[in-house]
Amino acid sequence: MKDKVQRIGKMFNSKTKKSVMIPMDHGILGIPPGLEDPVKSFKGFVELGADAILLNIGILKLVREYLNSLKKVPGIILAIDYNLRWPKWKIPIETDCIIAHCIKHDIELALKYGADAIKIYFALGLEPRLQFNYIKNICKIVNECDKYNMPVMIEPVTEEKYISQNKKGDPEIIVNELKKLIKDIRNMAKNMGFKVRSFEDAWTPLKEGIIKFVESLDEKSDLIFVLRTTKRLVKGETLEFNLKAVDNKVLYIKGDILEGEVDGSLSRQKIKQQVETIYKEISEISKKNGMIVDPMSNLDNLALYDLTNEIKRRNRKLVLEFVIDADVYLNGPFIYSLNLKAI
Repeated sequence: MKDKVQRIGKMFNSKTKKSVMIPMDHGILGIPPGLEDPVKSFKGFVELGADAILLNIGILKLVREYLNSLKKVPGIILAIDYNLRWPKWKIPIETDCIIAHCIKHDIELALKYGADAIKIYFALGLEPRLQFNYIKNICKIVNECDKYNMPVMIEPVTEEKYISQNKKGDPEIIVNELKKLIKDIRNMAKNMGFKVRSFEDAWTPLKEGIIKFVESLDEKSDLIFVLRTTKRLVKGETLEFNLKAVDNKVLYIKGDILEGEVDGSLSRQKIKQQVETIYKEISEISKKNGMIVDPMSNLDNLALYDLTNEIKRRNRKLVLEFVIDADVYLNGPFIYSLNLKAI
């Protein structure tokens, strides 16, 4: 049986004693951009040199054979629990908080598929009985993991109902997090071969404006901070960047429809070009209105091929509708259903 220290060590770079951990345990409530093909994404992260990757059991099963073929295997962290929230498409109930928490897998299953650590969610600010249930589940997992020398990672999140609003949006907390972010970006750029200014030179021009902006916000503000380089850089140049803070407002609401016209009587190549043009126009409009991510980044060749064939099969002019399935904020995700309507 592996020693716990060995398992932990596998998740860190042996030279720097630091770790780049990639969370891929999302997607239960929808497919976020980048996880449309989880196996492909996983292989990409491995090739980039991730020290550890956080997965759900389904993805771990899919990539286990691939992992067995590697000489250097990243640390594997398995998400072992599930938080039940009431979906918006169901008949409404009084709460929008987590309503239940359960353990999905036992430690033996994690060991079977070669996990190096277990991750469990710890929501704070819940009603007392549910909060106690979290604590009970965590204690049970910690005790079981100890029997097998399995490390446990606990993810505390302070966003539930009984966390005071002033703690959720404390200006000092936000400013401190931004300072950490800028320091991390400087270090990353330096390691990539770029020149960087001192932290004080980078932070001082931004500090006063950030503090005033954050203090002017109301307690319900949902902020996005966007850091962008002022130009395309090559190694050896000095990193210069701008920091912009925006309110994460709703760009599209559930039920909105974006559309464009296609002609099924044309050749497949021209139909494909029409569809790509519509995607591009929606993407450009969304970005112009403030969207941070590319709303159309999840268009893959297979989906485009199937859509082109369906339009061709109908052999007439149609309206291609993008029906928004959930409110879309500036930072995404852009979740939609496609519909073809006769003109």
